Amino acid sequence: RRSLVETMTRLERPEWPARVRYWGLRAYAYADLFEGRVAKVGPYLERSLELARACRSPSMIDRSLSNLADHALATGDLARAIQSGRELLRNMSGKYNTLVAQGNLANALLQVGEVAEARGLIARFHGQARAMQWDTFATFAPVFALLAARKGRVRSAARLIGYARMHDRAMGGDAEPNERRAQELAMERIAAALAATEVDGLMAEGERLSEDEVCALTLEA
Repeated sequence: RRSLVETMTRLERPEWPARVRYWGLRAYAYADLFEGRVAKVGPYLERSLELARACRSPSMIDRSLSNLADHALATGDLARAIQSGRELLRNMSGKYNTLVAQGNLANALLQVGEVAEARGLIARFHGQARAMQWDTFATFAPVFALLAARKGRVRSAARLIGYARMHDRAMGGDAEPNERRAQELAMERIAAALAATEVDGLMAEGERLSEDEVCALTLEA
């Protein structure tokens, strides 16, 4: 894969159309990501966003901003994740990854303490997920738990972690890195406030929650 990328970069010419160079940069970014060279991915994504804007393609801009926000969140660049996420939601041309964009932005906002804005986003996320038969809903359950934990509702947060982990088992894997980080941050607050035996019991309760019950537990006053 590395040799293929090196060949592509040697062949590339600056006079090529922006749309062609855009897809090349995305290929380089994913090649580095798959091979663990995470530090190289961000600059490729930033440059691909510039080229998407040069193409004046709303769908390409949406895709670029979504990828950039997700990557920035994964690497801990919360300011860039928030900036990209806000721009994406403000100017989104269609329904491309709306739920993912909202979930990632809420995650980043909660990590920097912007709880009120995150809560509003999560409320919108719940409404849209319900209308879409709960598509993508459970993926972001760790973010719901982090909201509850940030609000001091650690018992609710523990139940929501139980729901999230049940979903992960049902899907046959672990949470993605960004959601796993939200879960870890929520668990830190839960563990600081509750005994392990109580946490285990609450998480077991969470495994039996319906989607509507998760919404109510996440946003309870």
